[in-house]
Amino acid sequence: MNLQEFKEFRNVPIINPWEKPETKKALFSGLEEARKILKKPHQVLVGERWVEGEAGQFTNVNPNNKQETYGPFAVASEGQALKALNYALKVQPSWGAKSFKERADLVRKVREKTQKQQWTIIGLLMLEVGKTAVEAYADWAEGVDFLEYYASSCELINDPEFLAITSLERHATKMHPKPIGVGLSLPPFNFPFAIFTGMWAAPTVMGNVLVVKPSPRGAATGIFMTKLIQETGVPIQLVLDSHQHHKLGQLLAQHPDIALITFTGSRQAGLQINKMAAETSQKWIKRVVAEMGGCDFIAVHDYSDLNALVDAVQTSALGFQGQKCSALSRLIIKEEIYDDVKKSVLDRLSKIQPKNVTEPDAVLGGVVDERAMQGILSQCEQVRKAGAKLLLGGKPAENFPGWGIQPTIHEGLKPSQEEAAMEIFGPVFGIYKAKDFDDMLRIANATPYALTGALFTTKPELKKRAYEFSPGNMYLNRKCTGAFVGAEPFGGWYGSGTDDKAGHWSHLLRFIHWQTISEKLL
Repeated sequence: MNLQEFKEFRNVPIINPWEKPETKKALFSGLEEARKILKKPHQVLVGERWVEGEAGQFTNVNPNNKQETYGPFAVASEGQALKALNYALKVQPSWGAKSFKERADLVRKVREKTQKQQWTIIGLLMLEVGKTAVEAYADWAEGVDFLEYYASSCELINDPEFLAITSLERHATKMHPKPIGVGLSLPPFNFPFAIFTGMWAAPTVMGNVLVVKPSPRGAATGIFMTKLIQETGVPIQLVLDSHQHHKLGQLLAQHPDIALITFTGSRQAGLQINKMAAETSQKWIKRVVAEMGGCDFIAVHDYSDLNALVDAVQTSALGFQGQKCSALSRLIIKEEIYDDVKKSVLDRLSKIQPKNVTEPDAVLGGVVDERAMQGILSQCEQVRKAGAKLLLGGKPAENFPGWGIQPTIHEGLKPSQEEAAMEIFGPVFGIYKAKDFDDMLRIANATPYALTGALFTTKPELKKRAYEFSPGNMYLNRKCTGAFVGAEPFGGWYGSGTDDKAGHWSHLLRFIHWQTISEKLL
């Protein structure tokens, strides 16, 4: 594949499934099938067989209905995790020896399967982790995009013209990409299809084999995807930990035969994984690709459409109940327009309450589980004790059958306070007043994170200064969430990760060794 062909990639369009009778009918069918899947017992994949776990079981609860339980899910023992690793080590040489074209074509076959199972996957995302239909559709579409984009990226990287090696007299030289080996993938609960798929596809298409340990909160979606992968003949292993511990992740991350680790999660966990990888590197320096936390912002200097601005704030703060690393944490407003913007945002969000995501008009659902809800409420209390005033929310939703939290807005923290830089993984954000653009920069950059941010302004001279903000993904006049594969490569630095830009062809370079082969011609 040459560069021109590669540029023809197009994202799957995002739709609202409730808007047309045919997609609404398909959605209800998907929810029905997903509910059947969720209520079945779930096993782990060790070798070529799905087996019962040797370390117990756990169940999950529908975030929007505490009375609906899913599972049981099998918990793998340490012995089973090591068997999965040994199987991956066994099959990796033959997988890595396949041509890049064979591997890319097989990943595209996985893509075809995910398209055929579209509505079941969307149903799983809605019931298991509590996504609205639109958020679930976007999650599915992003995963499908990753599969096609990374297959094409693999072909592009293997194009000699694209590699652009300069000539040397009387020498013939080529660059040969070699897979690293066996890796560990640790995907999160909040994008249990898209991120699970992207974190698996990128290393795999380049010839590596992964042992995947998904979050137990999104286990069923990961298991369903693993079965589609297995049906295609592409190697993968899947083990599960319980909610109470992360022993298997630690065991595998420290194992000398693990050559690479892909991780999405909190800053604290990401730093621990990076440390474990560094301390246990033996044959090789373990590659760690980490996408971690965020304390993301929207900075409002001026605007042309107040309603569009409030739309962006609402979506950034409440999309998937704020359970995104890119979700809005800080709304920074220039002082001349502070009161007007604040009032409009409060008016809008005060009218929104959690609803079951299977209702067509649901904007906000329940957070993923009770532990998440209690953690968010505890952080709200920390913010209040630090001197903030809660303008809205900070409480559980009344008469909601799941783990609902009201949209929460606080005001009064100083940007330099520790609580102002705290990532709250829920529908919570603070409002901050800025004197001018330079003050906005100071406030926006005053955290240990650098993931996403957005600037609202009509002024060309200020748009040109967007690079002065810290985040790895900086947006102009739009929300701070929702990067599109290929068009908006995603990733940040500082406490937000290793900035390896998921959704860009260069992301795949993290999963190979480059071998230079140069022949002297006689």
